[in-house]
Amino acid sequence: MIAMQGRWGTISVGVGAWLVAFALAHGGAALAQSADLVLCDRVAADPADPDKPSDIQGVRDIAPSDIGTAIKYCKIAAAKSRRALYQLGRAYAAGQQWPEAVGTYRQSVLTAFAEVEDNLAGLRILAGQSAEIEAAVISARRSADLARKLYDAGRGSYLELLDAQRNLANVERNAVQLRGDRAITTVALIRALGGGWDAAPAVAKLDDTAQARN
Repeated sequence: MIAMQGRWGTISVGVGAWLVAFALAHGGAALAQSADLVLCDRVAADPADPDKPSDIQGVRDIAPSDIGTAIKYCKIAAAKSRRALYQLGRAYAAGQQWPEAVGTYRQSVLTAFAEVEDNLAGLRILAGQSAEIEAAVISARRSADLARKLYDAGRGSYLELLDAQRNLANVERNAVQLRGDRAITTVALIRALGGGWDAAPAVAKLDDTAQARN
């Protein structure tokens, strides 16, 4: 169980460790940051934002001397990053540019809603495909098992056995790839909802339990 922490509280999400590890390992390239986003994060990241990079501490209040820099680089990065769009709103608010801040926050919310809807739609499609591929895996396993029995009984050729095993391997590989796609989409949905994962609450709970027993 993973604690999903967002700007609106903490939600427990039952996402397996394998799912998160797979998604992060295979989605790393997609999460690569531009130089503009890096600079935006360094001067305008919200300390409470679970979506910020782990090596960025964030600032509670953007320094007056950094407002111009934050607006400049966050505006560029906001074209491809919802986090940068949110931080751009913080920079506008810090500079008391209220119309720009409100407009940016509104756009950030609309972008988040769009990302959530896209990921939900993606999960629905992948769920349907998962049912089909699982049925195909069962069928391929039966065929491979039958080919093995026929070969052992001397009623089938070795080539037929190899074909059945090759087909099973291909179908299982497609099933694994589809599970990976679902993992990545699930993580993307959690991020779109403003969530992250943190083992700290679970560790703190264990510490409290141990101290209580002592």
